[in-house]
Amino acid sequence: MALVQKKTLNELATNTNDNFFGERFSAGDAVPHSGIYKCTKCNREVTVNAHSRDNTFPPHYPESTCKSPMWKPYVIANTKAEW
Repeated sequence: MALVQKKTLNELATNTNDNFFGERFSAGDAVPHSGIYKCTKCNREVTVNAHSRDNTFPPHYPESTCKSPMWKPYVIANTKAEW
């Protein structure tokens, strides 16, 4: 099951990890939960995985006009069956 921040009535509502959806992460920060994250500056979406190797948030592509992404959790994937 995926956890999604409630924005509309069509999305899954949950109060698990509510505070987490308000956090922001920079390129190079460790990924705390696998899922989909959206840049708060340009709305680009990326999927990232939390695992023991190479689990950091990516920078934008060199040709992007957004040079310092701030990644906001959009969907958390339950890859470890924790919830």
